[in-house]
Formats: sequence, structure tokens, C-alpha cells
Amino acid sequence: MAATAAVKKKKGATRGKKPTPVESTIWQPPPAHRPDILMTLPPELRNQIYLEVLEAKFPIAMHPEGMPRKAYGAQWQPWREPPLLQVSKVIRGEATSIYYGDNDFDISITLSRAPGLCARLRRLVERCGSKPFRPLRIKFTNADWSSMSNGRVLGMLFYETGLQAPPCVRTGEPVRDDDDPKVHMISSGHNRIESLLRLVVELGEKGARESWSRAKMDHKLSKWADLCSTAGTKGIYSLAWYREKAALQA
Repeated sequence: MAATAAVKKKKGATRGKKPTPVESTIWQPPPAHRPDILMTLPPELRNQIYLEVLEAKFPIAMHPEGMPRKAYGAQWQPWREPPLLQVSKVIRGEATSIYYGDNDFDISITLSRAPGLCARLRRLVERCGSKPFRPLRIKFTNADWSSMSNGRVLGMLFYETGLQAPPCVRTGEPVRDDDDPKVHMISSGHNRIESLLRLVVELGEKGARESWSRAKMDHKLSKWADLCSTAGTKGIYSLAWYREKAALQA
């Protein structure tokens, strides 16, 4: 009787417990993948969409060094690419050349930050080729003789990458529509800096066009640095200075 009671008690102890459910082994299909509708369109139609989204009515003003600021009635923004270029690698590859090639860009930056700017332009040339802009205008703010050594990277940028459609390097007032693309209105006191920055760009262009050796380019840049030093020290142009400049351009 005691054994029977123990058995009954043991059986009773399991009352009220629900059996563990058996996991279903039925195969479930994966969720349906939504197709990228944009990439199913013909290339011509995709390009038209990119133009509608990316083309600006006015020059795109950028101030890569910090907070947005206003200048000459325009709102300067940090250099950030539009969201469309961040959607995917495929769209980025297709639309980048349209964004940079169908807009005008004004960049305002101090001359001391020229190396960082040139590094970014190098990456852009790698993505878009040697003609990424239409056109690019660079305004160096607060340029002075102590920072002119940073202008050397401009010459090396054009020499090493073969960058074409040269930027309108300027340090003064914005250009007028009827200005020649390489001769710009500048503020007083910056005309010498302006001309020397244009000169170093021209040297880089010429070096790439004529396939100069690296030694020859370094020599030209050293001579250019001497011109900068002479102009900054004397504060005026001299006949000897003009002769040295003409020899450097030859």
C-alpha cells in the first residue's frame, strides 16, 4: 500500500504542467527582397534623375574649415556631398561625375589649409578623372606671406594628377560674369599673392603637360618659393623680380 501511494503521489506531482511544445520543423521561405527600382531604369533615365536631384541653379559655396558662414550674400556650407551619393557604391559611381561636372563650386579656405584641400581634390580626381569640375573657384581668405609655403601643394596637385579645368585661384572679391576665367578681381593688398598662386598652378599644369621630371618640378617650385620670399620681404615688385618670374614661366 505504501508503494502504491508513493507511485500515486509521484504521478500526481506532474499534474498541471504543460508539455514542452515541439519546435516546428516546417521550412519558412526568406523574406522577399525588394528590387532597387532605380537601377532597373535605363541609364539615360537614371542620368536625367541624377541631374534633376543634383544640379544646382547657383554656384555651390563651400567653407570646409568649420561652421557655415555668409559671404557676399551667399550661404557657405561645409563640404559635404549630397545624400544621393551616399545611397550605394553603384549610385555613387554613376552620379559623382554629374554632381561635380554639372555644377559650379566656390570654395573659401585659408591658405594654411591648402594641403588638406589638395588631398581631397586628389581623391576626387581618382574617382572622376582629370576633369571633375565646371569650374572650381578657390578663394583663399586671410592669405599672407607667412603661409605662402602651403601654396606649393597646388603646383604638385596639378603636376601629379593632371587635373584640368584649372580652379580660379583668387584671394579677393568674387569674379564678375564677364571676367576672364584666369584673371579675377582681387582685393587691394593681395594682388601679389594672387598672381603667385596662379603662377604655381600654371607651373603644375605645364609640368604635367610636358612630362617634366620630378627633379625639374622640384627645381621650379624652389624658384617659385624664392619669388614668394622676395615679394614678401621687399613688399614691391622690382625689375629683377619680373625677370625671374618670366624666366620661371619660360
